[in-house]
Amino acid sequence: MASVLKCQETVQTPGKPTDTTACVDKAKAKYNGSDPTKGCFAKLEAKTPNDCETTGNSSAVQGMADACVNSFAALLTSQSTTTTTTTGATTTTTQGSAGGSS
Repeated sequence: MASVLKCQETVQTPGKPTDTTACVDKAKAKYNGSDPTKGCFAKLEAKTPNDCETTGNSSAVQGMADACVNSFAALLTSQSTTTTTTTGATTTTTQGSAGGSS
């Protein structure tokens, strides 16, 4: 999840690439591995001893992480900002959209 959020952070940085596809694919490949038994999650479950209460739930954990990342990304791209400036008897309110494309 941290790696995918880092990809999202990069997209929000001016002057950086606006497509997260390659970055997210790389993060997920590290998690899953090209062979499911070689991904980081499977390696942790295979260690002896480990403190995993359950095993074999990599897909469920990945689904929860994806949902969490999507929620954060939605906040970044839909958040709007309001700036109010008061000078003397004049008040100016400006609304804009925070974030960029995802």
